[in-house]
Amino acid sequence: MKDKPTAYTSNRQPVIPMRRQYRVWWISQVPMKPFYVPVYSPLEGRKILDVLAEYDLFQLQNNIKPDFSNAGGLEVFDLDNKEDGPDGSWLEWADSEGNDISSEEAII
Repeated sequence: MKDKPTAYTSNRQPVIPMRRQYRVWWISQVPMKPFYVPVYSPLEGRKILDVLAEYDLFQLQNNIKPDFSNAGGLEVFDLDNKEDGPDGSWLEWADSEGNDISSEEAII
């Protein structure tokens, strides 16, 4: 892949040399804080989200967790949006039709 990271930040997050960066956010038990997983594309993001959801379901079905309420999504870093600061902002990803990553109609 041409967009593989060539460096890592101090907290071991990859620095991806491209204008659009993506990350999956996941909350395994609401109202916990989310954790983030850098991904290279919306397609990879959807796969990670599917795996996390299946894992939570597996834990429920096998009595590892008595219950759960999870949430997740895909964000894209926008250098032009200065809402979160001068370097840019993480925004919820949507395709050109306005579908988010959970939509079956999403163009990824």
